[in-house]
Amino acid sequence: MTETINTAPKFETLLAGEARPDNGSVALTVATANGEKFALEFDAKIVPATITALTSHLGQVVSALPENEQPNYQVLKTTERPYLIGLT
Repeated sequence: MTETINTAPKFETLLAGEARPDNGSVALTVATANGEKFALEFDAKIVPATITALTSHLGQVVSALPENEQPNYQVLKTTERPYLIGLT
């Protein structure tokens, strides 16, 4: 029997982030190109591996792109509350 995997849409904007120490997780709010918002929550134990995987795969994507097609990376702006990230 084949395992079914749910495919999320392509996220293009990171809107916010939040540390959730009470349940040991990190939450992110992301949006698609058409503005549809999604809340994602990651258990703290997978965050380092997730960052490593994203960084590694980003390197593979960027190295395959011509210089004139390199991504315009989103800039992060943090708030005064260290457990919340307001992003621009």
